[in-house]
Amino acid sequence: GQVAGQTDGTANKATDNSNQSAGYQDGYVNGQRLGTQFYKNAETAGETVGTKAGEAGQVPADLKDQPQGYQEGYTSAYEAGKASYDTDYQNGQVAGQTDGTANKATDNSKQSAGYQDGYVNGQRLGEQFYNNAKTEGVTDGTKAGEAGQVPADLNGQPQGYQVGYTSAYEVGKAGYDTDYQTGQAAGQSAGESNQVPADLKDQSQGYQDGYTMSLKPISETNRHDNQ
Repeated sequence: GQVAGQTDGTANKATDNSNQSAGYQDGYVNGQRLGTQFYKNAETAGETVGTKAGEAGQVPADLKDQPQGYQEGYTSAYEAGKASYDTDYQNGQVAGQTDGTANKATDNSKQSAGYQDGYVNGQRLGEQFYNNAKTEGVTDGTKAGEAGQVPADLNGQPQGYQVGYTSAYEVGKAGYDTDYQTGQAAGQSAGESNQVPADLKDQSQGYQDGYTMSLKPISETNRHDNQ
């Protein structure tokens, strides 16, 4: 009875022994008590390991050689831990993507493993969004600056686009202003010398604008000379 009771207790079950002898029944009760303690100890150990594995987002362990209590403790604890990991992962991913899109990072050393893992992946994706937007902003800002255009309203644009556009526009506009002054001087000189306007097709937009705006038309010069 003790052997049978211990086997049942270790498996967290009980058998009706009312038809067995008194000795068998007494042995069963004591054996089951001991088996139940084994079960609970194994269950506690499984819960500890299962929780740790689940909260770390690990692949569940192979439990085939573990006692019944360990398997049941591990399985239920792992499921709860993994659910927590997944929730934290999603929250971290959202926060990471937000930070990455803004080109910044947050110290998450005190956060759970799930949150940290989600944050890293989210930030990586956010940084890609930032870099793509910045590249687009650089292209548009350079084009606008070199054309001498009024800078675009960047409200509503992502952070990366604004940063890329602003820096590129400043460089492009500085180049435009320099070329404008050079073209203006050349145009003034040509106008004052009554020269035929130069072919500007290979010049920058700034040079062309400066040259054209300052060039004194030949017709006006001729009218002035004939007066």
